[in-house]
Amino acid sequence: MISLKFIWFLFLALILQIRSKSHSSLDCCLQNQDNSKEPDHDLSMIRCVNSSISMKQSVESSTHKLTFAMFASPKVYSFAAHNILVNAIYFEKHGYAARLLGIETGDDFHPIDRRWNKVRSIIKALDPNNGWASTQDALIYIDTDLVIIDWNLDPYVLLSKFPEADLLLSADALDVGNTGFLILRNTVWLRDFMKQWWESRYTSGTFCDQHVLNKLYHNLKYIGESKKVQILAGNAVNSKWPAMETFHDEDKVLHLMGETPSYRTAVALYTSNIVCETKKELHSNAIASDIEFLMPKRLGFTRDLLVTLARSALEKDRNRLIYNCGSISAKEEDFEKLHESITNSCDDKRPYLSSSMEECEQLFLQEYQLAFQILEPNYNTLNKEEPKLEDILAVAAMNRTSTFRLYLAEHMTKVLYDVVYFTPSERKQEAALRVTNSLDNLANYVDMNQIANQRYIKHKRGLLYAQLSSFYVNKLNWSAALEDGIKAIDEYGAVMGMTSDNDPDFSGYVIDYIDCASQMSDILIQLTAYNDALDWAQTALNNAQILYQTYSGEKRVMAQELARLHLLVAEAFLFTNNLDKALEYIQLSRLSKVSLDNEEYNLSNRLQEKERNLLNMLGSACQKRRDSSFNDGEI
Repeated sequence: MISLKFIWFLFLALILQIRSKSHSSLDCCLQNQDNSKEPDHDLSMIRCVNSSISMKQSVESSTHKLTFAMFASPKVYSFAAHNILVNAIYFEKHGYAARLLGIETGDDFHPIDRRWNKVRSIIKALDPNNGWASTQDALIYIDTDLVIIDWNLDPYVLLSKFPEADLLLSADALDVGNTGFLILRNTVWLRDFMKQWWESRYTSGTFCDQHVLNKLYHNLKYIGESKKVQILAGNAVNSKWPAMETFHDEDKVLHLMGETPSYRTAVALYTSNIVCETKKELHSNAIASDIEFLMPKRLGFTRDLLVTLARSALEKDRNRLIYNCGSISAKEEDFEKLHESITNSCDDKRPYLSSSMEECEQLFLQEYQLAFQILEPNYNTLNKEEPKLEDILAVAAMNRTSTFRLYLAEHMTKVLYDVVYFTPSERKQEAALRVTNSLDNLANYVDMNQIANQRYIKHKRGLLYAQLSSFYVNKLNWSAALEDGIKAIDEYGAVMGMTSDNDPDFSGYVIDYIDCASQMSDILIQLTAYNDALDWAQTALNNAQILYQTYSGEKRVMAQELARLHLLVAEAFLFTNNLDKALEYIQLSRLSKVSLDNEEYNLSNRLQEKERNLLNMLGSACQKRRDSSFNDGEI
C-alpha cells in the first residue's frame, strides 16, 4: 500500500518539474541584472521570457479567447528583449497567452522589409485548418519597439465598443493607421482582408505595409465597408509620433516607431530596469500585481525623460563612431554611420536633441577633421628615427586605395554643407567659400574630362547656392536670396543639360530644379516682380507635370507637390491681376491631387491654409474690381 507521505512526495516533485519548465516573467529580471554585460545577454533574456508562464501557456488552456503575438529578429534583440520582458509581465498579470515569433518559428516571410511579416504571420496564425491561434476570438499583434506602460489596458473594452469592427488600430501621423498594435477579430472577413493585404504588397506607388493599408481602407470606404476597420485615437493603443514631443501621462503604450536603434535600446533598458528594480524591493516570489502598485505611473515616462534618453543615446553613439573613424582601420561604413548619428542629433525639426547650432557646427567640423586626417596625413612624421604608433598609422593612411580617398574627399564636401547650415550668419559666406574650395580640391582627385565628374561638381555647387538662397529667405533678405537662387538655377540647368532622360539620376536633378524654381517664384513675389514670379512658378509646375508622368515615387507625396505648385501659380496670377486664371489654378490644385492620390481628398494643413488665404485675397480683389466698375459707371 502506497503511503500518504510517498504520494505527497510525488506531488511536490510534479510541482517542481512544472516550475522548472515554466516560471514567472519577473524571474527573468535576475537574468537582466546578472548578465547585462554578456555578449549574448539579449538572446538569453529572450529565451528566459519565452519559457515563462505567459509564453508557455497554450492558447487552448488560456482562460481568455484573446492572445498576443510579437515578432523579433536578431537585428532588434537589443531593445526587443527588454520590451518583451515587460510586455510578458502584463500578459501574465491578465492571464493572456502570447507567442513570440521569429525566424525559427517560420515567420520571417519578408526579410527585406520585415514590417510585412506581421501580415503574413496573422494569416498563418488564424488559418482555420492549422493556425496556432485559430481557436481564439481575437489576436493582438504588437511590434517589439512597443511597450505596454498601462497594465490596466483592456482590449476587450475596445472590442465591445466597436462590435462591427474586425480590425482596430490607432491613427498614424502620416498614414491611415499605425500597424504597431493591431487588434484583429478572428472572422472570415478579417482573414480574407489580411490575404488581400498580403497579396497587394507590390502595389505601385507604395513602400510599406501601411501605404498599402491606406489604399485598401479607401477601397473599403468606396464599397461601404469602412466600419470593418476602426481607426482609433492616435494614443488609444499607440503613440502619436514623435513620442518625445507628444507623450501624455494618459498614454497606454509607448511606441518608438521611426527612431534610431540606440534610442529604442536606451528606452527599453530604462523600462525593464524600472520593473526589475521594483521587484527587488519585494519578496522573490513577487508577481505582476504585487509590483504594479509600487511602480511609477506609466513607468515614470515623461516627454523630458524621453528627450534625455534620446540625447544620451545619440551622444553614446557618436562617441563610439568618432573613435571608429579615428582609427586607421576606419571604413566608409564608419563615416556614413557617424554622419547619420550627427545628423540625428542636429535635426532642425527637433532642435531639443542638441544644445545649440554652435554645437552642431562643431560636431560636423569634427567629422570633417577625422576624414581630413586620413586623406591628408602628416608627412613630417616619416622622417623620425623611431616612429611612434601614430606615425606608422599615418604611413598606412597614405597607402589607402584611391577609391577610399576619393570617397573621403566627397564625404568631406558633403559634411561642409551641414557646416554651412549650422554656421552663424556672420560666418555663413566664409563657410560657403570653404565648400567651394573643397569642391575644387575634389576635382583634383577625379578626371574632369569626364562628363559625369563635371556634372557631379556642378550639382554640388547648385546644392550649395540653393542652401544659401533658402538661408536668406529665412532671414527675409530677398535680394541675397535671389542672387544665390539664380546661381543655383544656372548650375542645375547645366547639370540637366549634361544628363540624358534615361539616366537614373535625372529625376533627382529635375526635382532639385523644381524646388529651386518654385523658391525663385516666392522670392520674386516678395520683390514685387510678379510677371517673373509667374514665369518661374509655371516653369516649376510644367517640369513637375512632365516628370510625374513616369516618376516612380510615392503618389501621395507627388500629389501634394502638384497641389502646392498649382497654388503657387494661382498666387502669381493673383498678383498679376489675372483673377480668372488665379481661380482656375486654385481649383486645379485639388483636381491635380485627386488625379494622383484618390485615397485622401484633403490637402495638407499647410496647403489648406494657403488655399484659404488665396481665396480670401481673390474675394477681396473681385470685390475691389466690382467697386471700381460701379464707381466708373459700368454695369
